[in-house]
Amino acid sequence: MTAWRDSNLMTKQELTNSLAVEFHITKKKASEICELVFKFVGKSLMEDREFRWPGFGSFKINKQKKDEPNE
Repeated sequence: MTAWRDSNLMTKQELTNSLAVEFHITKKKASEICELVFKFVGKSLMEDREFRWPGFGSFKINKQKKDEPNE
């Protein structure tokens, strides 16, 4: 895998470059794959679904209740 510039941060470009190297595909194809993965994750979250990836994490959107008007 490609070394990251900052040990606390991986950019989209670094992710796509790493995928391209690991799977012997073009950077363009790796970028398209990343875009699709995050598109589907985002779509699931927007549909009030939780996204789980064992060993990585779980994601969900917590909706806050609107404040009731004072009477």
